[in-house]
Amino acid sequence: MFIPTLKDVFDAYKRIRDRLPPTPLHRYPALDSLLDASVHMKHENYQPIGAFKIRGGINLVSQLSDPERQAGVNSTWRRQKRWLSLPAPHRWQLH
Repeated sequence: MFIPTLKDVFDAYKRIRDRLPPTPLHRYPALDSLLDASVHMKHENYQPIGAFKIRGGINLVSQLSDPERQAGVNSTWRRQKRWLSLPAPHRWQLH
């Protein structure tokens, strides 16, 4: 199994940072009160496919070679929204 390094994380960040809006953080006073803490909720549902998985799709597609990109990207249906993360970045012509 591939375990990403901190360098891999920063490299991925550089590939995707200009392609997606920042994910907003929101506070909910009732939740803060319930948990007796300051809680910040990260709303991934604001991303284009409604999930964080779009980042992985952008990262993957942006690393394809030209022949791989021209061959196309096939994705299979899975639970959750992983399959949605690939078609959008492929259409964006990432290089």
